[in-house]
Amino acid sequence: LLVFQTEPTNALVKGSAPPEGYGKIKSQAPKEGASLDKSAEPSTIAEGSMEAAEGELSFTPSGVRFKDMVLGSGQEVGSDSKVSLRYRILRSGKRSYDGISGEGSLIFGLGYGEDDDKVGDTLKVGMGSGKMVKALEDGLIGAKAGGVRRVLVRPDMGWQKSDLEACAPKLDLGATGTVPGAITYTEGCMDLDLLPSPRTFQAKRKLARRFDESLIAEIEVVSVE
Repeated sequence: LLVFQTEPTNALVKGSAPPEGYGKIKSQAPKEGASLDKSAEPSTIAEGSMEAAEGELSFTPSGVRFKDMVLGSGQEVGSDSKVSLRYRILRSGKRSYDGISGEGSLIFGLGYGEDDDKVGDTLKVGMGSGKMVKALEDGLIGAKAGGVRRVLVRPDMGWQKSDLEACAPKLDLGATGTVPGAITYTEGCMDLDLLPSPRTFQAKRKLARRFDESLIAEIEVVSVE
């Protein structure tokens, strides 16, 4: 019985050394002052999808999920701050593994010229005023001016009214044969007094079809007072 011993090698191909850094995982944390990638530009958003660089997924004490896509370097948002914001409200894409990353279809926005608005327009609102959807009241705390943060807006912390049974009649989709036993609610259950709010009829119709599902609010913090 003959036994042959061979020297161990890490080369990918005999006679060739592996490339530098082979086998190492590269960090994808966003850099301070970094910008969104090209697919997040308004022209791409207007076509219905976007991609964003990955940051660290975090949660507020109330359970609101958020992720900083661009780290700001200005003043931090507090519970009683007055803020100026630009935003996009998005429906999560199929490739979003955590409900907040990756692609998103535009529902409505402000400040990017994609809706009934102008590039540079902002929404000015006071934190803790009760004027914004609850997810943003909680999810924007700690964000800094110059940054971009994505916040997951669940229906119960978004535009959905709290008393679903009283706000409007329910529609039983099962009766139409679409989805047996499925229940949805009419747009009478949507609170359009909460900010951010769509400005055009088309945008309102888009939100009316999606307000009862989790949506992504991508918020650019322009200034903090």
